Amino acid sequence: MLKRIEAFGLQAGRTSDEVRSHSARYNTEYFPITIKEHLELLDKTGFAACELFWHSYMQSGFYAIKGRKMSNTNIQPIQAAHLERYAEIYAKAFSGEPWNDPWRVKDAAIHISEIMESRHSYGLEYVVNGEVAGFILGASMLFHYGRTFEINDLAVHPDYQRQGIASKLLERFLEDVKQQGIVGVHLITAAEGVLPPFYEKFGFKREQRVMLMGMETE
Repeated sequence: MLKRIEAFGLQAGRTSDEVRSHSARYNTEYFPITIKEHLELLDKTGFAACELFWHSYMQSGFYAIKGRKMSNTNIQPIQAAHLERYAEIYAKAFSGEPWNDPWRVKDAAIHISEIMESRHSYGLEYVVNGEVAGFILGASMLFHYGRTFEINDLAVHPDYQRQGIASKLLERFLEDVKQQGIVGVHLITAAEGVLPPFYEKFGFKREQRVMLMGMETE
Protein backbone atom coordinates (compact mmCIF):
# COMPACT_ATOMS: atom_id res chain seq x y z
CA MET A 1 0.00 0.00 0.00
CA LEU A 2 2.78 2.42 0.91
CA LYS A 3 4.54 1.79 -2.41
CA ARG A 4 1.35 2.61 -4.28
CA ILE A 5 1.00 5.87 -2.35
CA GLU A 6 4.62 6.77 -3.15
CA ALA A 7 4.08 6.01 -6.84
CA PHE A 8 0.97 8.17 -6.86
CA GLY A 9 2.91 11.01 -5.23
CA LEU A 10 5.60 10.87 -7.92
CA GLN A 11 2.98 10.80 -10.65
CA ALA A 12 1.31 13.84 -9.06
CA GLY A 13 4.53 15.82 -9.43
CA ARG A 14 6.13 15.49 -6.01
CA THR A 15 9.90 15.14 -5.75
CA SER A 16 11.55 11.97 -4.40
CA ASP A 17 12.54 13.82 -1.22
CA GLU A 18 8.96 14.96 -0.69
CA VAL A 19 7.63 11.44 -1.20
CA ARG A 20 10.17 9.95 1.24
CA SER A 21 9.35 12.64 3.82
CA HIS A 22 5.66 11.92 3.51
CA SER A 23 6.17 8.15 3.78
CA ALA A 24 8.23 8.58 6.95
CA ARG A 25 5.07 9.80 8.69
CA TYR A 26 3.30 6.48 8.11
CA ASN A 27 2.00 4.69 11.24
CA THR A 28 3.10 7.53 13.54
CA GLU A 29 0.78 9.46 15.88
CA TYR A 30 2.02 13.03 15.80
CA PHE A 31 -0.77 14.81 17.62
CA PRO A 32 -3.68 12.61 18.71
CA ILE A 33 -6.56 14.92 19.59
CA THR A 34 -10.30 14.56 20.17
CA ILE A 35 -12.95 16.76 18.54
CA LYS A 36 -13.64 18.43 21.89
CA GLU A 37 -9.92 19.14 22.41
CA HIS A 38 -9.64 20.53 18.88
CA LEU A 39 -12.56 22.92 19.48
CA GLU A 40 -11.07 24.01 22.80
CA LEU A 41 -7.72 24.62 21.12
CA LEU A 42 -9.30 26.81 18.43
CA ASP A 43 -11.17 28.72 21.12
CA LYS A 44 -8.04 29.29 23.22
CA THR A 45 -6.04 30.53 20.22
CA GLY A 46 -8.43 33.41 19.59
CA PHE A 47 -11.06 32.22 17.14
CA ALA A 48 -14.34 34.10 17.58
CA ALA A 49 -16.30 31.13 16.23
CA CYS A 50 -15.26 27.49 16.18
CA GLU A 51 -17.77 24.76 15.33
CA LEU A 52 -17.73 21.21 14.05
CA PHE A 53 -18.77 21.43 10.41
CA TRP A 54 -18.73 17.75 9.44
CA HIS A 55 -17.40 14.44 10.73
CA SER A 56 -16.63 11.06 9.19
CA TYR A 57 -14.88 7.93 10.42
CA MET A 58 -11.32 9.25 10.09
CA GLN A 59 -11.68 12.98 9.42
CA SER A 60 -13.41 16.06 10.78
CA GLY A 61 -13.99 19.51 9.33
CA PHE A 62 -14.10 22.63 11.47
CA TYR A 63 -15.57 26.05 10.75
CA ALA A 64 -13.58 28.80 12.50
CA ILE A 65 -13.44 32.57 12.26
CA LYS A 66 -10.39 34.44 13.51
CA GLY A 67 -11.31 37.67 15.23
CA ARG A 68 -12.64 39.31 18.36
CA LYS A 69 -14.13 36.76 20.72
CA MET A 70 -17.64 37.43 22.00
CA SER A 71 -17.97 37.55 25.76
CA ASN A 72 -20.65 36.04 27.98
CA THR A 73 -21.30 39.58 29.21
CA ASN A 74 -23.45 39.90 26.05
CA ILE A 75 -25.80 37.28 27.47
CA GLN A 76 -28.71 38.29 29.67
CA PRO A 77 -32.11 36.92 30.76
CA ILE A 78 -34.85 36.89 28.17
CA GLN A 79 -37.25 39.86 28.35
CA ALA A 80 -40.94 40.12 27.49
CA ALA A 81 -40.28 43.59 26.05
CA HIS A 82 -38.17 41.96 23.31
CA LEU A 83 -40.89 39.54 22.16
CA GLU A 84 -41.25 41.10 18.71
CA ARG A 85 -37.50 40.88 18.11
CA TYR A 86 -37.47 37.25 19.20
CA ALA A 87 -40.34 36.56 16.79
CA GLU A 88 -38.45 38.20 13.93
CA ILE A 89 -35.33 36.16 14.71
CA TYR A 90 -37.33 32.93 15.00
CA ALA A 91 -39.21 33.43 11.73
CA LYS A 92 -36.07 34.25 9.76
CA ALA A 93 -33.94 31.50 11.33
CA PHE A 94 -36.44 28.67 10.93
CA SER A 95 -37.48 29.73 7.43
CA GLY A 96 -33.93 28.89 6.32
CA GLU A 97 -31.87 25.70 6.24
CA PRO A 98 -32.24 23.02 7.46
CA TRP A 99 -35.90 23.59 8.39
CA ASN A 100 -37.32 25.75 5.56
CA ASP A 101 -40.56 26.27 7.52
CA PRO A 102 -42.79 29.15 6.31
CA TRP A 103 -43.03 30.96 9.67
CA ARG A 104 -44.84 34.29 9.88
CA VAL A 105 -43.58 36.77 12.49
CA LYS A 106 -47.00 37.09 14.15
CA ASP A 107 -47.26 33.30 14.54
CA ALA A 108 -43.72 33.12 15.90
CA ALA A 109 -44.65 35.78 18.48
CA ILE A 110 -47.57 33.65 19.70
CA HIS A 111 -45.39 30.52 19.80
CA ILE A 112 -42.70 32.26 21.87
CA SER A 113 -45.09 34.10 24.20
CA GLU A 114 -46.88 30.85 25.07
CA ILE A 115 -43.58 29.36 26.24
CA MET A 116 -42.54 32.53 28.10
CA GLU A 117 -45.87 32.59 29.96
CA SER A 118 -45.15 29.23 31.57
CA ARG A 119 -44.21 29.66 35.24
CA HIS A 120 -41.35 27.20 34.66
CA SER A 121 -39.92 28.83 31.53
CA TYR A 122 -36.36 30.09 31.33
CA GLY A 123 -34.41 31.77 28.55
CA LEU A 124 -31.44 33.90 27.59
CA GLU A 125 -30.78 36.42 24.86
CA TYR A 126 -27.54 37.45 23.16
CA VAL A 127 -27.06 41.17 22.51
CA VAL A 128 -24.60 42.67 20.01
CA ASN A 129 -24.18 46.45 19.95
CA GLY A 130 -27.55 46.92 21.63
CA GLU A 131 -29.43 44.56 19.29
CA VAL A 132 -30.72 41.10 20.19
CA ALA A 133 -28.95 38.67 17.86
CA GLY A 134 -30.27 35.37 19.18
CA PHE A 135 -32.05 33.64 22.05
CA ILE A 136 -32.61 30.30 23.75
CA LEU A 137 -35.90 29.41 25.45
CA GLY A 138 -37.71 26.49 27.01
CA ALA A 139 -39.46 25.22 30.12
CA SER A 140 -38.95 22.59 32.80
CA MET A 141 -41.28 19.80 33.93
CA LEU A 142 -41.26 17.57 36.99
CA PHE A 143 -40.91 13.80 36.63
CA HIS A 144 -40.56 11.04 39.23
CA TYR A 145 -36.76 11.23 38.97
CA GLY A 146 -36.49 15.02 39.12
CA ARG A 147 -37.13 18.18 37.11
CA THR A 148 -36.02 18.15 33.47
CA PHE A 149 -35.82 20.97 30.95
CA GLU A 150 -36.92 20.98 27.33
CA ILE A 151 -35.19 23.47 25.03
CA ASN A 152 -37.95 24.57 22.68
CA ASP A 153 -36.09 27.25 20.76
CA LEU A 154 -32.50 28.16 19.98
CA ALA A 155 -32.38 30.71 17.19
CA VAL A 156 -29.87 33.23 15.84
CA HIS A 157 -30.72 35.90 13.29
CA PRO A 158 -29.16 35.08 9.88
CA ASP A 159 -27.14 38.32 10.01
CA TYR A 160 -25.35 37.01 13.12
CA GLN A 161 -25.01 33.31 12.32
CA ARG A 162 -21.60 31.61 12.05
CA GLN A 163 -20.21 33.80 14.84
CA GLY A 164 -20.44 31.32 17.71
CA ILE A 165 -23.52 32.91 19.28
CA ALA A 166 -25.57 29.69 19.44
CA SER A 167 -22.67 27.94 21.16
CA LYS A 168 -22.28 30.73 23.72
CA LEU A 169 -26.00 30.77 24.47
CA LEU A 170 -26.21 27.00 24.89
CA GLU A 171 -23.05 26.83 27.00
CA ARG A 172 -24.28 29.53 29.41
CA PHE A 173 -27.79 28.07 29.48
CA LEU A 174 -26.52 24.61 30.50
CA GLU A 175 -24.46 26.17 33.28
CA ASP A 176 -27.54 28.01 34.58
CA VAL A 177 -29.95 25.05 34.58
CA LYS A 178 -27.43 22.87 36.38
CA GLN A 179 -27.30 25.47 39.14
CA GLN A 180 -31.11 25.42 39.23
CA GLY A 181 -31.09 21.70 40.08
CA ILE A 182 -32.28 20.47 36.68
CA VAL A 183 -31.42 16.76 36.34
CA GLY A 184 -31.66 16.51 32.55
CA VAL A 185 -32.07 18.56 29.37
CA HIS A 186 -33.63 17.40 26.10
CA LEU A 187 -34.64 18.86 22.76
CA ILE A 188 -35.93 17.99 19.31
CA THR A 189 -33.73 18.75 16.30
CA ALA A 190 -33.17 17.66 12.71
CA ALA A 191 -32.14 14.01 12.43
CA GLU A 192 -29.44 14.70 9.83
CA GLY A 193 -27.09 17.51 8.88
CA VAL A 194 -24.93 19.74 11.08
CA LEU A 195 -27.30 20.07 14.04
CA PRO A 196 -26.82 16.63 15.69
CA PRO A 197 -23.00 17.04 15.81
CA PHE A 198 -23.47 20.59 17.13
CA TYR A 199 -25.48 19.38 20.12
CA GLU A 200 -23.33 16.30 20.63
CA LYS A 201 -20.27 18.45 21.34
CA PHE A 202 -22.16 19.79 24.38
CA GLY A 203 -22.91 16.30 25.68
CA PHE A 204 -26.30 15.60 24.09
CA LYS A 205 -26.90 12.04 22.89
CA ARG A 206 -29.47 10.43 20.61
CA GLU A 207 -32.18 8.77 22.68
CA GLN A 208 -32.32 5.00 22.34
CA ARG A 209 -35.26 4.14 24.58
CA VAL A 210 -37.79 6.69 23.29
CA MET A 211 -38.89 7.98 19.90
CA LEU A 212 -40.83 10.96 18.56
CA MET A 213 -44.29 10.03 17.30
CA GLY A 214 -46.93 12.23 15.73
CA MET A 215 -50.14 12.33 13.72
CA GLU A 216 -52.11 14.79 11.65
CA THR A 217 -55.64 15.67 12.79
CA GLU A 218 -56.78 17.20 9.51
